[in-house]
Amino acid sequence: MISSGLEILRYFRLTLQLIGAVTLASAIAAALALTILPNWLQYRDKPAEADYVFPLAGSNSRLLTAIDLYKKGYAPKILLDNERIRPESRFKKLMVELGYPRIDPHELRSRVLAYEGVPKDAVLEFGKGLVSTVEEAEALHRFLGDRPFTAIIVPSPSQARRAKLIFEDKIPNARFYIVPTLEGAIKPQWWRDQDSAMKTLTATAKVIYFWLGGAFRSTDPHD
Repeated sequence: MISSGLEILRYFRLTLQLIGAVTLASAIAAALALTILPNWLQYRDKPAEADYVFPLAGSNSRLLTAIDLYKKGYAPKILLDNERIRPESRFKKLMVELGYPRIDPHELRSRVLAYEGVPKDAVLEFGKGLVSTVEEAEALHRFLGDRPFTAIIVPSPSQARRAKLIFEDKIPNARFYIVPTLEGAIKPQWWRDQDSAMKTLTATAKVIYFWLGGAFRSTDPHD
């Protein structure tokens, strides 16, 4: 009886030690993930000469970064896709009624390019109603075809890793340099900053969603 009790106690102690070791390993892994995750998400290549520079839709800072790269001679052409223009909100409609101008985002983009001295023949537009990075990559593939090319992709910092994964998956015959904007970077201690935390969690969820085969798609015709 005593021997059997001691044996049970020994197994119980070993079980507790195993649980403790697993808990400690999990805590260490979580701590490493907290510090490594921003750097992993915010992938960045050194700019190199390419056939095109392509700012992804959704942020004006991406367009300005692409213009800077074009002016520095990294690429002779700027690629622009046409994202879906969402219906005006009630507040925007009210602003127009109050006398504020209605600004078409595509027209604004053209004016910015002209103001920055980018000639029209240096700009190539493609796609229609695109709503996601996956659709942007697919539309670019349809536009340029299967011929090899090089392109500088300009995403936001938190979008950089996902952009690399998507474009290399959708267009394997091309060479991509990922050069994100300087604006909007995730702070090192991202869990202490609301904006950085939202970017980190959202970007991580989108990467996982893509790995699982998911993609956000529009019901509009794209080309």
